[in-house]
Amino acid sequence: MSGDVFSNTEDTKHARRFDFAGECPPRALALCFISGSQAGRRALLPAEGLVIGSNARRANICLAGRGVAEAHVAVKPTGEANILAVENLSLSLPVYFWDCARQDWVKLLYPTLFNAFLLPRIRLGNSKHIFEIRPFLLDGQTL
Repeated sequence: MSGDVFSNTEDTKHARRFDFAGECPPRALALCFISGSQAGRRALLPAEGLVIGSNARRANICLAGRGVAEAHVAVKPTGEANILAVENLSLSLPVYFWDCARQDWVKLLYPTLFNAFLLPRIRLGNSKHIFEIRPFLLDGQTL
């Protein structure tokens, strides 16, 4: 799957390419989709972060389906080891994260910092698109 593009749209000339199966540096972070149309896929999180949405012109990773905005969520490393920021970019569609203490989905109301070693799980609105952010190990495997 090397060089594959996350895109379910016709307009892929604006989508950026990401290497899904390539080697990765130590301490790299990855988005690992666990449900939805991209279940089982992963994408390395570059230093500038990623935007996930339904429009290839506005998002780095494109997902089809109801409940996914053109630019829905931004995931960005903070510069601190394994800490990242998640921000809802949609004005009308929510982003949720799994709260282990409550055992329930909680709406993301403002940009939030997560520790990747806690394997944060993010859901886009009421869609089936759920991903985890996982650290990569030296051998390119995720936790």
